[in-house]
Amino acid sequence: MSASRVYLFTCPLLFLFFLLFPTCHLQRGVQKRFPELSRIRSWQRDVDVALEKMFKSTSNADIMERGYGRLRSFWQVSQEDVFIPKEVVQEVKTISSKIFEESLEALKILRDTIESHARNFSFEVWTATDDESKDLKHVGGLLLSEDISGYQLPVDVHKGTYIKQEIKFSKVLDAAFRENQRTKKGIKWQYFASPSGLYRRYPIQRWPDGEGNDIEPDVFDVRWQPWYLATASSPKDIIMLIDTSGSVHGQVLQLLKLTAKMLLNTLGEDDYILIANFAEDVHSISCGEEMVPVTKANRAYLFQQLDELKDHGKADFSRALRYAYKKFEQLAEKMNHEPCNQMILFLSDGGTEDVGELVKSHQKEFRKDGCPIRIFSYSIGPHPIPQSALRTMACNSNGTFTSIHTMSAVRSRVLKSYIPTLNRPLALYKANVIPGDVVAWTSGFPDPGGAGLVISLTVPVFNYSTDSSTPEFSKFLGVVGVDISIKHLIETITTRKQLPPNALDSPYSYGFFLNENGILAYHPRLLPLHKSPVHQPSALGLDILDLEPWVKKIRDSLISRGNGSPDLEALVLAGFRYAFAKKLRYIHTNLQPSPLNYALVTLEAGDKRFQVRGRFTDWNRYSSQVTVQAPNMFIANWASCGGSLDNCSDHLKLDMAASLELLRNWSSVEVHPRADGIENRFIITAGGLTLPPSSNSELHRSQFFTQAAMHSQGILLSVTGTPEDPHVHLIKAIRPSEGPPTSLAAVVGVGIDVEYLNEPVQTPLLQVIPDEKSCRNPKELHCLMVDESGTIISSNVDPGAYIGRSLATKDSGLMNALVNEGLFKRLELHDYDGKCRKRRVTAAASRFETLLAWVPTLISYSWWESILATVTGALEPEVVKKIDEKESCILQMSRFYTPPGFRSTIRGEFSPNCSWADYKGLRQPDDIDCSRRQFTAHQLTKVPNGFLIIAEPPCPCESRPMLSDYELASQDSGMSIRVNGSHTCMMGGLRRVRRSSCYACHRKEGDTCGCSALNGSILPMILFLVLLICGSKILS
Repeated sequence: MSASRVYLFTCPLLFLFFLLFPTCHLQRGVQKRFPELSRIRSWQRDVDVALEKMFKSTSNADIMERGYGRLRSFWQVSQEDVFIPKEVVQEVKTISSKIFEESLEALKILRDTIESHARNFSFEVWTATDDESKDLKHVGGLLLSEDISGYQLPVDVHKGTYIKQEIKFSKVLDAAFRENQRTKKGIKWQYFASPSGLYRRYPIQRWPDGEGNDIEPDVFDVRWQPWYLATASSPKDIIMLIDTSGSVHGQVLQLLKLTAKMLLNTLGEDDYILIANFAEDVHSISCGEEMVPVTKANRAYLFQQLDELKDHGKADFSRALRYAYKKFEQLAEKMNHEPCNQMILFLSDGGTEDVGELVKSHQKEFRKDGCPIRIFSYSIGPHPIPQSALRTMACNSNGTFTSIHTMSAVRSRVLKSYIPTLNRPLALYKANVIPGDVVAWTSGFPDPGGAGLVISLTVPVFNYSTDSSTPEFSKFLGVVGVDISIKHLIETITTRKQLPPNALDSPYSYGFFLNENGILAYHPRLLPLHKSPVHQPSALGLDILDLEPWVKKIRDSLISRGNGSPDLEALVLAGFRYAFAKKLRYIHTNLQPSPLNYALVTLEAGDKRFQVRGRFTDWNRYSSQVTVQAPNMFIANWASCGGSLDNCSDHLKLDMAASLELLRNWSSVEVHPRADGIENRFIITAGGLTLPPSSNSELHRSQFFTQAAMHSQGILLSVTGTPEDPHVHLIKAIRPSEGPPTSLAAVVGVGIDVEYLNEPVQTPLLQVIPDEKSCRNPKELHCLMVDESGTIISSNVDPGAYIGRSLATKDSGLMNALVNEGLFKRLELHDYDGKCRKRRVTAAASRFETLLAWVPTLISYSWWESILATVTGALEPEVVKKIDEKESCILQMSRFYTPPGFRSTIRGEFSPNCSWADYKGLRQPDDIDCSRRQFTAHQLTKVPNGFLIIAEPPCPCESRPMLSDYELASQDSGMSIRVNGSHTCMMGGLRRVRRSSCYACHRKEGDTCGCSALNGSILPMILFLVLLICGSKILS
């Protein structure tokens, strides 16, 4: 090719290159600016109009307002003339006190009946035959008869001769059961429970046994019920010592942890504990070095601490026991309660160290009453390590020695370990009257028969035979008790006082019961965490601060034995996501003769309510039309009509009449979910009506109605469902007359498909302005709409992954900035019944490890035992398995809410926290400025609980969610995370009381430790000889 032709070909290309190069270079250097504030305000107005148009066109809520307008002469907005809070609290006190006094009388009758029968009943072994008593598993129907009782036995209890004796012996209670049922109306259940596991219950009811939708299998054991455990022994102060030396590893360590947890499950709020693990040194795993009451929070925390234990070093029994005795001496000066049973729970796989003289020298040293500090020792695991030291410490302290070799034996062995020893002194004192402090008041757990939460009154019963020389004299026969249904108690109060059915559980007022330790007996905001009524419920052992942390300032006042009505800046909760800052009044009183208190919580005084004026006399005009719509109606449980619409309250009848026109409109206007994006439409009224019904009607009623009551005007956003399957609703409060937020008559709502809702919100934001960043490009701007809980409703970034999630889980830096600017505040609650994925655990030992475990049994020096255990750990590599099952854990549940006085418009910037990213090797991208992020937040006008948020996208180093140091668990709000529970230690200084009288010891107790067994030092020598003989045979 000639030079001239080359020139002609390349010259135009070079010219074009130099022409475009500066342009390209300048284009890379252009920095687009953040959108102008005026433009974002225009977007906000467009979003407002789109949402309002969507709601009005699909709900026709104004028809509902006109419906109430036509019935104006039948309602009014005025101060409640029936619901006067202080009078209601006084009525609760009067009615509850009467029911409690009758229950104590019934309890005395049951105790006298069975103890009188025991004086003449022959407990000698004989061939028993079945009588006419009914097994609760084999009766038909829900409630068979009030004429007889029935019984239940645990699956691991064989129905042998002695059990048949107990069945026949306890049937004498039937006559007393019937008499109490006839004369004392407040009692729901009466029962007897024996140490063998027999549970006799009246009236008879079929037991859930795996048939149909019932529990499968039946794991109920009455001896593990909180009321049984609280009654079978006096209060306890416990130091649990756990051997974590080198010989305790693999399967033995897991067995030891399980035993420790089961022991914790036998304790309650009247019991105090300190747990320490030991090898060469002793380390507390409790809250510092203090004893803590075994509440739900503390038990969950100790469970997690036990899971973290690892084996190491050499066991020093003497050091561990000296630590425990020293602690009892120190704690005696600090305890804010009288000491009762003081005991050491000593868990080990065995050892050869002689501690007999040490234990003897410390007995009765610190106790003014001369009672010993008992040691209950537990030999854990199948290894034949000498047990003489464990037996000796138990025998020298009036304790008990227990051997646990397998996982399956833990439940039964734990029940038989210390409880029989501790209830013996109570029997020997012959407490033939029922002083108030012997009765155990246990509350906050669900009734196995489905009656909801109950309050149990129980008392121990004994065999006070006429012949004191018989072995059965002063034997613990079991527990008799009565249950009071809290639901029935509340219904009695509302009926007697002629209150609105939901007066004690509404968005404006609610009441709760708690005991003198601040432990809840009932709270309407509690949701059941387990379907099975025999599992530990969410209320049992739960402190009021666990549910309402803002009442810490008035907690002592709430649990005092006096009256009061303090005002408090507090929060009203709705559903799983929402919280509203309000000023509440806590009116409280004590409920003698019980240890319980009652508090009624109301909104600030002076609020007016929507209520019916007299009788709704126009019902006959509407009843036939309502009947046609009845299949589409759901009536709340508290507003039951007794099977006929004519029996409904006047308020409910008024609501039905007012909603008829809107229902007809909805029926005539066909909704196409695909085309219109409408999932459902509903009405919720103050009188108890929900249209149409759904599987979650009660739950949604609480959320929607409370949310509407907390806002004075406007259309509201509300999210239900899980983060994986969110449901977005637009709702509006119906207030037929001008009045305060509490003048709410009804709520009309529309459920909208999340994809359908996202489009009209994002469309106004897609405008492209030269030199401005645009929502059209998620790499330039994140354009979101969130509600007052921080839940994302609309997003230009991967809607499927963002909508329904909390902003805190998707953009923690931005959420922190909004919190700092005062748009949101954070509330942290805890679920102590949480379930998390199991973390990595160590597997069991190998065959080589098992062989070496025999060697210490043949050598009497514990030094060699420790050396061999250390060598074993070094030679055998750790085997790790990943287990997918879930385990118990503490979940921290975060809610975000908008505080009073927040700014409706916020514009700011913040510096992302990227310092943590250095060690992970993350680099700042060249095309993103990670030194700062700009953002704006604008409150919507027509939808006042919605916020339009425009922000620069997060840097890669900000991708982690808030508090992601712990495992994220996909729970209801999407903001539940696993925590270590250390927050519970902050509650250790709270005011606590316990029963004043105690029966810790008696001079006639006798020997209970089982010292007559074969001496542990002989057995290893016999085994050694067997091994030598077998080995010589093999070698020959």
